[in-house]
Amino acid sequence: MGQFNIEKKSFILIFDKAGTLRDTLGASLGEMGYRNILHVKTSEEACRHLAEGNVSWVFSYLYSQDAITGLHIARLALSQSPENAPRVSLFLDDSESELIPMIMTLGVLSVHPSVFTKADLKDHLRALLQGIKHGRDDTLIAAESFRDHLLKSKKYSEIIKLCDLIIPFFPDNVDPYLWQAEAQFALNQQSTGAYTLSRVPNKSPADQQKRDQYALKFLGRPLAAGDSRPPIDSCVVVDSDRASQNQMKVVLGHLGAQNVRCLGSDSEAIEYLIHHQDTQLIITEWKQPTVHGIALVQRVREIGLHRTPIVVSSAQVQEHDQQALQEFDIFSVVKKPLDERQAMAVIIKTINEQRQPHQPTTMMRHLKQSVRMHDLSSASRMYEVICRHSKASASEKLEAQAEYAYLEGKLKLAFSLAIQALKDQGNTLHILSLLGRIAHDQKNYGEALKFLEKAHSMAPYNVERLCMIAKIKSLTGEQQSSEAHLRQALTIDSESVLVKEASLEIIKGSMNHDDIESLLGDASSSASLVSYWNAKAIKAVKAQKIDEAITTYKKALLALPKGMSPNRSTLRYNLALSYARRKKFKMARNYLETLVCEEESPVLEKALSLHQKILDFLSDGTPVMLNTQDFHQSHQDREVLAFEDFDDLYRMERPAGSLGLYKIYYFQGTLPGAYKNLLTPLPSESKIEVA
Repeated sequence: MGQFNIEKKSFILIFDKAGTLRDTLGASLGEMGYRNILHVKTSEEACRHLAEGNVSWVFSYLYSQDAITGLHIARLALSQSPENAPRVSLFLDDSESELIPMIMTLGVLSVHPSVFTKADLKDHLRALLQGIKHGRDDTLIAAESFRDHLLKSKKYSEIIKLCDLIIPFFPDNVDPYLWQAEAQFALNQQSTGAYTLSRVPNKSPADQQKRDQYALKFLGRPLAAGDSRPPIDSCVVVDSDRASQNQMKVVLGHLGAQNVRCLGSDSEAIEYLIHHQDTQLIITEWKQPTVHGIALVQRVREIGLHRTPIVVSSAQVQEHDQQALQEFDIFSVVKKPLDERQAMAVIIKTINEQRQPHQPTTMMRHLKQSVRMHDLSSASRMYEVICRHSKASASEKLEAQAEYAYLEGKLKLAFSLAIQALKDQGNTLHILSLLGRIAHDQKNYGEALKFLEKAHSMAPYNVERLCMIAKIKSLTGEQQSSEAHLRQALTIDSESVLVKEASLEIIKGSMNHDDIESLLGDASSSASLVSYWNAKAIKAVKAQKIDEAITTYKKALLALPKGMSPNRSTLRYNLALSYARRKKFKMARNYLETLVCEEESPVLEKALSLHQKILDFLSDGTPVMLNTQDFHQSHQDREVLAFEDFDDLYRMERPAGSLGLYKIYYFQGTLPGAYKNLLTPLPSESKIEVA
């Protein structure tokens, strides 16, 4: 789906074994002045024309009654260079519409109903061609086609998600904002829809007119000044001072916050947030009664709220605290005594930047959050946006390239890029920490310590960094220094699971299980550590780092104290599942054979199911179908990985958005069994033909 125009002399391929598209689609294109229309009935002919590289547009049914499907055609288009890749449009029956979200991830330009009138088809073709002719980006064309399908299906939440993904790529285009606002109004989210309309860019009178028309249509009035305030559905205020709590509650009330929870201590806050991960804003005092403010912030990130904006409200934030705050994505401080007007301005700015980042600095923040979460799809999008952004400096692009290369596991490239960024920017905490992590993963411990200790001297309260330094020093035989750094981390936050994991890793060789139980404390503390290991390993699986997940589970089983059977069962089952994903089915079977005999195991049903799948494969070769929903976890978001047969597509060196919604929109779901043949690799003769 290249960005070239479709000329009257362009070659258009109609792949249709039955010939039913010839009379309608072929005739319609002919009447519109297109003469080079190639009608083919076999996959061999289709592949031959695609291999020649002169086809500009391909039309096909999803099923062609041949070995090649419409998705194989899309895969062939993806495999060509961006300047030669043809656009692909597919025709689907109503019964196949559930496949459209997955189809759009493969860079398809548009989808059409297989039953249509000639007039409707010509209108749709004209609209597509007009967009192409006037330079409308293919990604926006594909997004509009997909949005039309979602609108027809009343999948408004999915439209909102699609627009969130598109807007960073096209911050000056009004259409995604209008699509999103319309979906929000359809869900009766009046204040959110009004807020989205207030964010519509006014680059021309026509843009302003569109926005005003939407306001009158859905609100029944023009936009007002209050509409530009971001709606806040849920907010947590952490402050031991009751008067400060009440004052902040008044400020949030002026902003229309619906649900404000005031908590008096860090422990209350963490307990609440563990069970309320949809919290949209956290406002916290910097000096907490029992822990340093930075420890609370790290704990919030540790339990999974990586993207939740945090505002610090305090009179005690010093200049040297600023770098530590920024390291954890906190750029907003409201000074006490509280000025309501200033507090409102800071909160509005913070939420706006988090929800719709437009500037390179805020996009870099989102990229780093995605890297921290091992979220390859989100990181890929942010990386492409930064690299395209006209206001992003060369140094910012270098840092983005380094972060993304690190996430992809390209350690040598990541290190080289990060060193260049360090030379450009000087000693910044983010780059020093990145270099430390890369060197650690390369097992270059001397270099890792050099960068990590420099970062530690600039911001001494980072528990994760202290734990990494302690573990490296233990590996290099500097036991006393290792224990000193571990004690420092314990002083900052003795309840952090990062500290407990580091403690276990450092002392597991010299302590027995009774000592380890003493270190861990009560059962709930041990369970939180198991949850941490589990979440860490599942993130590795989602990032396609299966070996890393296996290592994490094996390490956890070695360190886990005796008498924790339910947790041990969970870890053993997930380890077996990881081996199965690695296609080491005999190893998986070995771990499962004890589990299927444990009647009280919380994973018994899953273990029995996986055990049977593996036995079937080992006996008659029945394929083992797996996804991350099979992993056993608690209080975790559950996502489905990209289909394994298509994984190679998402690792191609093709930028996001170079082919429709490819690498921008990610389908998360499972396909009904009837469609499994869509996911098969290309037939070997087709691969040879294209090669």
